[in-house]
Amino acid sequence: MITIDLVIRGKTKRFTASGISLRASLDAYDLYRDYTEANGDFSNELLQRCMDFARRVFGNAFSEEQLLDGYQGSAFRLFPNLLNAVVSYSNEQIANFPEPAIAPEIGVETTT
Repeated sequence: MITIDLVIRGKTKRFTASGISLRASLDAYDLYRDYTEANGDFSNELLQRCMDFARRVFGNAFSEEQLLDGYQGSAFRLFPNLLNAVVSYSNEQIANFPEPAIAPEIGVETTT
């Protein structure tokens, strides 16, 4: 399960992604590749794509403004963690397929 907490009108609201569509999983692989290839030099276009992706994963349940103002943390932790979560979910689905396929290993280095 993938969740995000946003502070909206002074209250913390939790949003949950109830499933990952094929489109989202393919977009996650594409975005993750572009994000890692940027090597810290993130264009505004790439960051906008990540914000749009984050909203779509959660069914457009919040606006871009609510994400920008309500997420209490760094975009540079949110986006790779979200992409990793979607890719990991997709890889688990592949592993559980009746005849398991081997997906490329894509990892995110995070510190907690």
